[in-house]
Amino acid sequence: MTAQMAEYMGIDEVEGVLVTAVLEGTPASSAGIKAGDLITAVNGRKVKDPMDLRNSLKKGVQKLDLVRNRKKMSLEVNIVAPEEEDSSRETFRM
Repeated sequence: MTAQMAEYMGIDEVEGVLVTAVLEGTPASSAGIKAGDLITAVNGRKVKDPMDLRNSLKKGVQKLDLVRNRKKMSLEVNIVAPEEEDSSRETFRM
């Protein structure tokens, strides 16, 4: 997120993760997350970049603070571990 993007979105935050796409049928889609949302925090902990967001997510219901259409809001998303053959690798779907 650049300062110019933040100004365009009408927000003060320049840290966060900009959602560029949401896949149908995912927990993020079910929670109502949309492309263009800026995720600023997970469970009250600020996130700065995609890796920070990924490290903040845990299995179960997570509260995401975000900015959409110049308005701050919160959504809850239920993070689930995907069913995979290789259970030695832990990943999450949002």
